[in-house]
Amino acid sequence: MGAKEPSIRGTITIEVAPDKMKVVAEYSGDPNGAEHTPDTILKLAAQENISESISRRELVDHLDRINRKSLSKEKITISEGIPPQDEKPETVTWEDISIPPHLSEVAESTLSEARAAHIRVERSRKVDKIVKKKTLLGTKQEKVTETEKYFDRIYIDPTLIQSGFAYEGTKIGTLKPRVAGVSGVDVHGQMVPAKKAADPEFYTGSGVNKQRDELLTTLTGLVRIGKNWVDIVPFAPHDWEVILSKDQATALLQFKPGSTQVERPEPAAIRAKAVELGYDEDRLLSAAEIADMIDNAIATMKPIENGPLSRSSDASFDIFVSEDKLKAVLNITKGTGRGKPLSLKELGAAIKDSKLKGLNLAQIKQDIMEFYESPETQLTGYILAEGTAPTVGQAQEYEFEAHPVPDEKLAQLKERARLFPDAISGMRSLTELPITAVTHMAPVIEDQRIVTITPAENGQPGTNVYGATIPGLPGPAPTFRLFENLEQKGNVIISLTEGILDRADTENGYLLRVRPHKDAAIKVTIADDKMSAALSLTPAVGLGKPVGEEAVMAALKAAGVCEGIIEGRVAGALRALAKGEQIKELTVAEGLPARNGGSDRLELLVGETGHNRVVIGSDGAADYKNLNRIITVKSGQEVAKIVPAEKTPEDGRDVLGNTVTAERGEGAPVELVSNLTRREEADGKVTILADCAGEFVRQGNRLEVRKTHTVQGDVGVQTGNIKFAGTVQIAGSVTNGYAVMASGAIHVSESVDGALLSADDDILIQQGVRGQGKAVLRSKKRISAAFMEQATILAIGDVTVKNHCMRCDVKCNSVVQLSGEKGSVVGGTIRARRGLLATNIGNDRGIRTELSFGQDYLIGDQIEKEEREIAKLKKQTADLDFQMRQYEHDLDNEGLLKARREKLRLMKIMEKRSLRLFDLRERFEEHHESRIEVRGTLYPGVVFESHGRRQEITSAHKAVRVEFQQKSGRIEINKLQTKDG
Repeated sequence: MGAKEPSIRGTITIEVAPDKMKVVAEYSGDPNGAEHTPDTILKLAAQENISESISRRELVDHLDRINRKSLSKEKITISEGIPPQDEKPETVTWEDISIPPHLSEVAESTLSEARAAHIRVERSRKVDKIVKKKTLLGTKQEKVTETEKYFDRIYIDPTLIQSGFAYEGTKIGTLKPRVAGVSGVDVHGQMVPAKKAADPEFYTGSGVNKQRDELLTTLTGLVRIGKNWVDIVPFAPHDWEVILSKDQATALLQFKPGSTQVERPEPAAIRAKAVELGYDEDRLLSAAEIADMIDNAIATMKPIENGPLSRSSDASFDIFVSEDKLKAVLNITKGTGRGKPLSLKELGAAIKDSKLKGLNLAQIKQDIMEFYESPETQLTGYILAEGTAPTVGQAQEYEFEAHPVPDEKLAQLKERARLFPDAISGMRSLTELPITAVTHMAPVIEDQRIVTITPAENGQPGTNVYGATIPGLPGPAPTFRLFENLEQKGNVIISLTEGILDRADTENGYLLRVRPHKDAAIKVTIADDKMSAALSLTPAVGLGKPVGEEAVMAALKAAGVCEGIIEGRVAGALRALAKGEQIKELTVAEGLPARNGGSDRLELLVGETGHNRVVIGSDGAADYKNLNRIITVKSGQEVAKIVPAEKTPEDGRDVLGNTVTAERGEGAPVELVSNLTRREEADGKVTILADCAGEFVRQGNRLEVRKTHTVQGDVGVQTGNIKFAGTVQIAGSVTNGYAVMASGAIHVSESVDGALLSADDDILIQQGVRGQGKAVLRSKKRISAAFMEQATILAIGDVTVKNHCMRCDVKCNSVVQLSGEKGSVVGGTIRARRGLLATNIGNDRGIRTELSFGQDYLIGDQIEKEEREIAKLKKQTADLDFQMRQYEHDLDNEGLLKARREKLRLMKIMEKRSLRLFDLRERFEEHHESRIEVRGTLYPGVVFESHGRRQEITSAHKAVRVEFQQKSGRIEINKLQTKDG
C-alpha cells in the first residue's frame, strides 16, 4: 500500500489574474474546514478552463510544506501564461565625448544659440511614369515603374538629454539594433500579442553618419543627443602643432582654424613649442608675424600646412678648391623659412661631378646626413679631399760674369750722372734703382752673359685633389729684379744692348739694369781721288761723352783735310746729331777739279744737282730733308751740251791741299751710257737729249738716264726726301720723318718707320712698318709688307701682310690679306671693298677692331670731300647774304649786284656738287661681292660694318666666314667650309 497523500483543511479559492497570465489557489487554513487533497485542488482549477496547470507532484510538495510549517495562509501558483516580449527600439552606447573644460563656456554659449535639430531621412518609393519610346511605326507611350529617392523630415522631441564634443572622423557611439516583439500565451491557452515601439529608429542629423553599428562624425563640433537622435553643431577649437623639417633647419606650423568664437593660440606659445623642440629662438619669426599668419588663416578659414615659422633664406653649397689644389672643402647652408630647401640629390651630384679623387663617399654621405638631420644650419670647411704637397729642392747658385769697374771709376760715373741727369731721365727704373743706390757698374756689350745660374733641382712630386701629379718644387732661386735692357733666358741673364750694367745689392736680392752708354764717334773718310771728304758721326748714348764742332774740325785736320770745307755743313750735322740722328758719309769738303786744256767741256742744262748740299734756313738751321739730290728729266728734254774745247788749262786742288795738274791734251770724250741721244748743232756744239723720263746721273764724263732710282742705304739725313718720276729701290730702311714719292713703284729692302710713302705703282716692303702712329703709305695699286704697326694704309689694289696688322687704319678698294700662319689683325680700323682674309681677328684681351666691307670706300672718300666743299660753299653763301644786307643798308647798288652774281655762281656750283654728291651716295650704297674669312679665331671686341649694319662679336668663334646678305640686310656669320667638308 502506498503512502497517504497529504491534505489540508480550510478554504481554497481559485483566482485568475486580470491579464489572464496567472492562476493562483489561495489557501486559508481552518481545522474544521473541508479537507483538500491535490486532486480536489486540481478539479477546482480545472473549472477555470486552464490550458496547463501545475503538476500533481509539485502540488503534493506544496501541501507537504504547508503541513510541515503549519501555514495558515499560502498562495499556490496553479498555472502561468507566457507573457509577450515588447519591441525594443534602437539604442546607443555612447563613448566619452565630454566637452574639454577650456571650451565649456564657449560650448554652452554656442549650444544655446544653435537652432533646433532638423532631422531628415532618405527614403525610396515606387512611382509610375509614362515614357515615350520610339518604334518602327513611330513613337508610343509606355507605363514604367521606377524607384525614386526622397528625404522625409522626422519630427522629433527636441529636448536635449546629453551634449559633448568630438572631432571629425571620431566614433561617438555604438548602435544597438532594435529587437522585434514576441507574442505570449495566457493561462487559457490564448495568444497575447506583443506591443510595438512608437518609433523604434535612432536618427542621425547633420555631422553624424551611421556605418554599420558605429556612429561617426563628419564634422568637428558639439554633439547634441536627444531621446532618439543625435547631431553635430559645427564648432571647432583651433588645432595646431609645431614640427621641424626633415633637415631640422625650419620650424613648421600645422594649423587648422576652428570656430571664430574660439580665441586664437598665443604666438608666444607657438614660439615656445619650437624652442622646446630644440630650435634657435633667434631664427624664428616674431610674435607679430606669427599672429598675422594665424589671423589670416582664421579669416580665410584655410588651414596652414607646413607653414614656415623660420626666417627665409635659400639653401646653398659650394666646393672650394684651394689655389694650390691641395685641399677641397665643402660648405653647406640649409634653406630656412620659405627659402629654397637643401637638395641632397643636387649636393650628391655636385660632389660626384667635382672630379675629386680619393673621396670616401660612404663617410661623406654619413657626415652630410648627420648634419642634415641635426639642428645645425651651416657646415663650413668640411674637408672632402686632401692632396700631398710637393717638396722643395736644393737652392740655386749663381755667378756674376760682368767685370765691375774699379771704385774710382764707379765714383766718376756716378758724378757724371749727378751732373747730367737729363741724359738718363728716360730710364723708368730710376725711381726704384737710383744711381745713388748702385753698388757696382760694369761695361757690357749686346748679348753678353751677365749672370749664370745653376739649373734648378726639383724636390719630390706631390698629388693634387684631382689625382694629378704636382711636380716637385725647384729650390729657392736667387732674386734678380731685371729692369731695362736685360733678359733672362733659361739659366743665364744677358744684356740686350751695349752700355753700363748697374747693380744694387740689397737684402732682398739684386737689382739690375743696363743703361745704354757710348761715347760719340767721329769718322772721316777721304775719297780715293782725294777730291772729297765724308764725315760720319755716331751720337753719344746715355752718359757717353758728346762731340762738338771743335772735335770734328780737329778730326778733319788730323785726317789732312784743309781745302774745300763746305760752310755750315759741320754745324748742321752736329744739330742733326743732337736730335738723335746718325750721320753717315756726309760730304763736308770738296776739292776744286782741274780744268784740262784742249778738252771738250760738258755744260749741264738741267741745273746743279742738290747732291750733298744742305739748305740753310733764315734762322741758320740746316734742312736735311729737302736736299734735292735727284735730277729728274722728261723724255726729249735737253740735259747737256758738249762745248768745243778751250785751249787754256787750269790746275785744281784736292781736299788735302794737293795740286791736281790739268791735262794739256784733248781730254776724254763724253760717254752716253743709256737712254740719251746726241744732236749735232750748227755752231759745232752737241746737244744731249733724254730718250725717256727718269733720273739723270753724271759720273765723270759718263752720262745716263735711269728709269729706277736706287738708294744704297737708308732714306734719312744722308739722302733727304725722295721724289722721283719712276720706280724707287731702297736697299735699307725709310727712317722716321722722311718721305718717298714715286710715279712708279717703291721697293724697300728693310723696314719703314714713321715715314710717308706714295706711289702710282706697287709699294713692296721686305720687312715691315713700325709706323709709331705717323706712317702713311699710299698706292694706286698694291701694298705688301711683312708686318704693319700703327700706320695709315691707302691702296686701290690689294693689301698683303705676312704676319700681323696692329692698330692700323687701312682703306683698300680690293682685298686685305694676312697670308701667314700667324696673320692676325689686332685693333685699328679696316675698310676693304672685297673683304679680308686672316688667321685671327682681334685678341683674347678684347681690343676693339673695326672692319667694314662690301662697299667702294674710295667713293666714300669722294663723298667726304664733296661734303666738305658743299659746307664751304654754304658758308660762303651765308657770308654773301650778310654782305648783301650790308650793301642794302649802305645803298651800295654796285656792290649788291656784284654780290648777287657771286651768290648765283656759288649756288650753281653747289647744285652741281649736290647732284654729284647724290650720285656718289647712290654708288656708295651699291654692294660689291666680298667676304671676311677667319681661318683661326674671331675674338670678342671685333665690330663688323657693311651698308650701315653693325654687328659686334661678344664670344669667340673658330674658322668662320662673315658676309653681308643683301636680301635680309644682315651680317651673317657662318662656319668656314674647308676642303675636308
